[in-house]
Amino acid sequence: MYYIGGNSESVEQNVVCSYNMAFGGGGIAISHPLVAELVKILDGCINRYHYLYGSDQRIGGCMAEIGVPLTHELGFHQTLTKDGSRILWVPDSKHRTTY
Repeated sequence: MYYIGGNSESVEQNVVCSYNMAFGGGGIAISHPLVAELVKILDGCINRYHYLYGSDQRIGGCMAEIGVPLTHELGFHQTLTKDGSRILWVPDSKHRTTY
């Protein structure tokens, strides 16, 4: 089973949230067998982690419960908010702020 993604480009966000979770702004990929396991616990898991901010952290908590570590993929990137030039090659994301 695979949980694939990348960390935030913000060290602060990695320290506050976790270096072991994928940040959704850059996208995540999960294998079909992991989806099958996740479906079994997702509702309860989301409720248990209601205090975590955002779906990225909640899904990360669910993955930890299942016991699947993050496979770091350097090709997953979030948008850097201070550099507008990246907007030309970064896919659209709800995490992007106005430049």
